[in-house]
Amino acid sequence: MDEPTCRVAYAEGGEGWWPQSSLFATEEERRVAEAPQLADRKARSLAALAERRRRAETSGVVIGGMGFSTDVESQAKLTAVVVASVLDNEYAVRWKLSDGSFASLDHAALIAAAQGVRAHVQACFDREAALVQDIAAAADLDALAAIDIASGWPDAQTL
Repeated sequence: MDEPTCRVAYAEGGEGWWPQSSLFATEEERRVAEAPQLADRKARSLAALAERRRRAETSGVVIGGMGFSTDVESQAKLTAVVVASVLDNEYAVRWKLSDGSFASLDHAALIAAAQGVRAHVQACFDREAALVQDIAAAADLDALAAIDIASGWPDAQTL
């Protein structure tokens, strides 16, 4: 059965939710008592972070004034047409843009689009990797709560 909890301030500074039996906990006792809750919150933060990265990754990107979808299926299709273009530099395709319009893309435009999409996707994974490190390094619940996973993402950036 869960022990009743209460919010307390302690001599070393800070505050938090503590089991009633820990009202006079030292800093070390507080860390030990908090460890299971911290591990659970870190796991939930990592799951939320992965979802936030996925949303940023699939938000699209504007390259040369054209909007490209960046969902996984669009990334795969773009990769396929770029391979075709590399095999035949005269290859061109009518590509459906994120606004529903179509654009004719030649070899150079396909390469530029693929590089832009890849840069956008990589920037999203780079942001996630930095935040994963921050979450792993969080020493307590306050440090974890201070990590902002909502901002700093390359949503629909223009390249």
